[in-house]
Amino acid sequence: MNIQQTIDVAALISANSSHVIEHPEPLPEDPLGEYWLHSRRRLSAWLRQLDACRDWQSNEDEAPNGWNGYRTLVEEIFLADVLSRVWGAVLTAYDRRRQTSFAEPIAYNVMTGQMQARQIALRSMVSAGSTAAERIAQIDHIRRRAERWADVLLGHLVLKHDVEEFAFDPDRAREFGQEHANHDVADANRPVWELIFAGLRIAFSTMSRPGARDCHHRDIVGAILGTFPSEAFEKSGQLKSLARMRLERSRTLPDSPAMGFLSTYPENTGSEGFGSLGRDDSTGQPTSAESQGVSFSKAFRNRPPQS
Repeated sequence: MNIQQTIDVAALISANSSHVIEHPEPLPEDPLGEYWLHSRRRLSAWLRQLDACRDWQSNEDEAPNGWNGYRTLVEEIFLADVLSRVWGAVLTAYDRRRQTSFAEPIAYNVMTGQMQARQIALRSMVSAGSTAAERIAQIDHIRRRAERWADVLLGHLVLKHDVEEFAFDPDRAREFGQEHANHDVADANRPVWELIFAGLRIAFSTMSRPGARDCHHRDIVGAILGTFPSEAFEKSGQLKSLARMRLERSRTLPDSPAMGFLSTYPENTGSEGFGSLGRDDSTGQPTSAESQGVSFSKAFRNRPPQS
């Protein structure tokens, strides 16, 4: 799974966030632990590569630690922020709705690591000097684009659940949230999501090149999907519509007229293949990522101080 595909997943999670936020039961511990574990592993890989690329200007462009490797790495760090912030906002909104502190500390812990890598990447860009200004501008263009799209996906969550700390620009995110409120963006079946998905794919269409850390992205996405309630998925692996989930949770009788309506209710057209990333189509159960070595005493830390 490449970094561009994780942005597609971020959009799908934003569109279907109510499946998690409104879930009445506690979220499963194992996928949350796996999300933390694989995020830490990816962070370690980033830090090692950032250290190796310190002298990228003195290397050949095609060398592993030259310009191409450095650019791919730094852009990947900036783009990974989109999924981390969207999922962190969903986990935090879930906890605050239940008045608990279970998933939110993991979200903040992952974001702390993400911010660490981001700060190192930004410092390396500043230290590149004026001779590399044109090249650095290419990366900065991707950074600003990723930040704006993250705020687009966070807009309705910030407006409804007050999770502004995950937005790059809280005021901008609220503006997007206000704009999307008229289109009921919280419902993944609304036509506006088709425009958002299309816009994302166009914006990051050049970011699909493979990277050495693609396995980490895959494991992180698998852990996220494993956190979604089992009943949120059809047997085919696709996510159910929010309307259907709400009706099913209301314990509507199977032979009622409402259930007859459900059989023809349009499903989320933007989620083809989404379930297969984290669900076994034959069983409907989450696929298990490696969970050994998870230390929740490390994962459950206090949130970082807000600047």
